[in-house]
Amino acid sequence: MRLITALLACTLTVSASHAATHTVDNANPGAADFDTLSAAITAAAAGDTLILAGSSTSYGSVTLNKELHLIGPGWFIEGNFPDASETHGAIIDKVTINSLAGSGSSLTSLQIGVVDLDDTSDILVQRLGPTYSTGTVFINVNDVTNSTIRQNYRAQVSGGTLSNTNSNLKIHNNILIGSGLHTTLHNSDVSYNLLRGYLIAIEGGTLRYNILAPDTSCQLTLTNALAEYNIVDASQNNTGNDKNVWPEDKNINDADETTFFAGGSFDARYKLAPGSEAANILDTGIDAGPFSGDHPYVPSGMPSVPVVFQVSAPPTLEVGQTFKLSFKATAEPTIEEEGGTDDVPLDL
Repeated sequence: MRLITALLACTLTVSASHAATHTVDNANPGAADFDTLSAAITAAAAGDTLILAGSSTSYGSVTLNKELHLIGPGWFIEGNFPDASETHGAIIDKVTINSLAGSGSSLTSLQIGVVDLDDTSDILVQRLGPTYSTGTVFINVNDVTNSTIRQNYRAQVSGGTLSNTNSNLKIHNNILIGSGLHTTLHNSDVSYNLLRGYLIAIEGGTLRYNILAPDTSCQLTLTNALAEYNIVDASQNNTGNDKNVWPEDKNINDADETTFFAGGSFDARYKLAPGSEAANILDTGIDAGPFSGDHPYVPSGMPSVPVVFQVSAPPTLEVGQTFKLSFKATAEPTIEEEGGTDDVPLDL
C-alpha cells in the first residue's frame, strides 16, 4: 500500500513543466525510486518533486542546493484520521537552504525539527509538524525574501535584524507556540495566525486577523505598519506596543482567551468556539485565526495530493484482465474521501 500511495501522489503532481517526480522510502528498501533522501536529492534535477513515504526512521539532515519540492504524507495522522493504517509522518531532522541556488524550493506536509533559511528567496514552507524529539518546528530566517510560511503547527519563526533583512514574507495561517514569532520583518504580511509568544518588529507591513494569546512575555513593535482586526488576550502586556498604529477601533484588546477555541485534542482544538470573539471579528464577516483566510490551516498537515490508507483489490489477476480497485484516501480539503471503484486495465 505504501507504493500505491507514492504512485498515486506521483500521478497527481506531474506538472506541465516536465519536471520529474521521484519516490523515497527508507522503511522498505527497493519499494521506491530511492531508499535515502540524500541520494534522491543528489540524483534529482532542479525543479523535481520528491514524495517521501511515512517512516518511524528519520530521513536525516539535508541541504537543498537546487530547487526541489519535498512532500510528505502529513503527521500525527492517527489523531485526526483514526482509520488510517499508515500513521507515520516523514521525519527530517534538519533542512538547510542557504544560497540562492535553492531558491524556489518548497517543503510540504513533513515532520521537521529545524528549517534553516539563509540568503535565499521564493521558498514555500507549509503544513509542517514537529518531530517527536523537538516538539517544535524551528524555522530560522535570515536575509530571506519573497517567501511564504503557512499552515505550520507548533512552529517557531525566528531570526532577522535590521541588518539581516527578511522582506516580502507572508506568514499566514500558522499555529505558532512557545516563542512563536521572534523576528524583524520588512514589507511583510503576518495574517491569520495564532501567536503564543512573540517578539515582533514589523516595518512597512501588515498584521491582520491574528489571535495573539501569549503564554510568555511578549512585545510587538510596529513602524509604518497596518494593524487591524487582531484580537489580543487580556493577559497581554501592552508595554512596548505602539498604540498609534494599533487603533482600538480596529482591534480587540483584553479579550477572554478561554472563549476563543472549541477545545478538544490535537491541532483541531484551535478551531473557533461558537460565540468566540475572534469569529466575525468586529462584524467584518471574517474570522481571525489560522482556520480562516484563503489558505485555512489543514489538520495533520495533510497534502493536497491523496494519501491512501485503505485499499481493496483482487490478490491475483490474469494477463489483460480488468479489475476493480477500491480505496479510501485522506486529502485536503476534506477529512476523508471515498475513492470508489473503477475498472482498471492491467497491462502485464
